[in-house]
Amino acid sequence: MIYLDHAAGSPMHSTAVETWCRAQREFAANPSSLHEPGTRAAQLLELARKETAARLGAETEQLYFTAGGSEANQLALGSLLQGKEPGHVVTTTIEHPSAASFFRRLERNGTMVTRLVPDRSGVLTTEQLTRVLRPETALISIQLVNSETGIMQPVSALKQAAGDIPFHTDAVQAFGKVPLSINKLGVEAASVSAHKLGGPKHMGAVYLKDQTCWKEVWPDTTQEHGFRPGTVDVPGAAAFAAAVQAFPDLRAAAREALEKRRLFIRALRPAGAEVDEAQQQSPYIVGIRIPGMSGQYLLALLDRKGIYVSTGTACTQGETDASMMMQAMHPDSHAERSRFLRVSFTHTTTPEELIQAAEAICDIVEAVRRNEHVSKSTR
Repeated sequence: MIYLDHAAGSPMHSTAVETWCRAQREFAANPSSLHEPGTRAAQLLELARKETAARLGAETEQLYFTAGGSEANQLALGSLLQGKEPGHVVTTTIEHPSAASFFRRLERNGTMVTRLVPDRSGVLTTEQLTRVLRPETALISIQLVNSETGIMQPVSALKQAAGDIPFHTDAVQAFGKVPLSINKLGVEAASVSAHKLGGPKHMGAVYLKDQTCWKEVWPDTTQEHGFRPGTVDVPGAAAFAAAVQAFPDLRAAAREALEKRRLFIRALRPAGAEVDEAQQQSPYIVGIRIPGMSGQYLLALLDRKGIYVSTGTACTQGETDASMMMQAMHPDSHAERSRFLRVSFTHTTTPEELIQAAEAICDIVEAVRRNEHVSKSTR
């Protein structure tokens, strides 16, 4: 088995599993309880917060745990707008469904929503953003790394162009994968998730710049300093921190991942693969298209060989049209959009696994083309 769908979810790292199991056994108390077991659970929770925040480039008090990345997006956006009556907000057409649904709800309630569309390179510009800003613009939300292509948006420059307008970024695909200091980005809020980097599912976090930029969505909540109601998942938080710590030095890991990516792309040459490339990009995600080959068909044939990839973000599987990112990059060709295939790996993926996957793709393409040639010649 070769698993190459880490952008959808990575298996838990062994140290994260061990940490989770130990925390379940030894730190089962409610961290809000005043007795000794509760105090010990609270101490473990704060240690996990400190370690996770440090890897994000944030201060401990700037991090709030959530039940996954989707909830992180919803709560982050809601907390930035709580108590306001926004007349206008700005987002993009390529956000994760959890963020996109938030803005659709605002729109139904009368808020004007501007959705920026990336150009054919998949990247937004500061000029696009500044053209749509208004005096009543109350919020901007733009993802940092696209989950299908790995293409990065220039969030730091976009935030500078936005000035004092509250800015949120979905950093789920960036955290643990690309060198990142969230404080240096300048944004007011960012969302991250554990299971994209070997942590447990149903565990995420939100970075909030300071206490003045947000208000609680659920009044009278005491957990997570008022950010989220409900008992905090201490074992999940501890396993999240363990997964973060298990990742190697990000700059060294990114260089190694880039070399693996190049190796994989070179091995795909016999298939004539076209690769989505950008100047700023996560090396762990490779978006490819094979001329004349449906992405879903290729996925199914690879699945039979025990090689697991994707045709896009897992949260949009089942939709009949291509993703908004594919529509932006290939607006004039449905065929090009339908050929998309995503290969995503992690630091534990070996070069040999990527080469084997590339060779399998090449073999499938060669067999399909040979059969097509035979079929045409016998007509």
